[in-house]
Amino acid sequence: MAVSLATGGLKAFAICSTTLAFKVFVTLSIQGHKAFGAGTRSPEDAKYSRVTQSYGVKKSSTDQPEESPRMARAKMGDIRWRRIVQNDMENIPIGLTVFLGSMLAGGNEAANCALIGLFTAARIGHTFAYAYEVQPHRAILWSTGQLCIFASGLNGIISSFT
Repeated sequence: MAVSLATGGLKAFAICSTTLAFKVFVTLSIQGHKAFGAGTRSPEDAKYSRVTQSYGVKKSSTDQPEESPRMARAKMGDIRWRRIVQNDMENIPIGLTVFLGSMLAGGNEAANCALIGLFTAARIGHTFAYAYEVQPHRAILWSTGQLCIFASGLNGIISSFT
């Protein structure tokens, strides 16, 4: 089957992949801001912050006073947003690759459109659930995204043999 560049599936892919790219940009921006507050940026970035930047590493136990509750919260926020970014990097690229493969293999277009739309919504929801510490919603949204990837992959495999 020849692939037309004007298929609904590829249009859905373009919309969803661009939406996810924007979501990743926003997530990275928030994570970078959190790193400033936690002092985990590189030392040369200190000129942009009132917080000492040292990758979050103390040179010695006498160099810096005991960590304040505010700094502990800032470091927790930094770690949380780093995990959000890491989770995106672990899931979005492989997901988009599987969706594109399924579309190019001639998988059912309606199914692929629905699955990539649901995947996109689940990834955005997962970020909010992770940021606001909401369980089991975070796990459900992550699982939903994974199921969408597997379903689209199966859709592409089936279409490859029919």
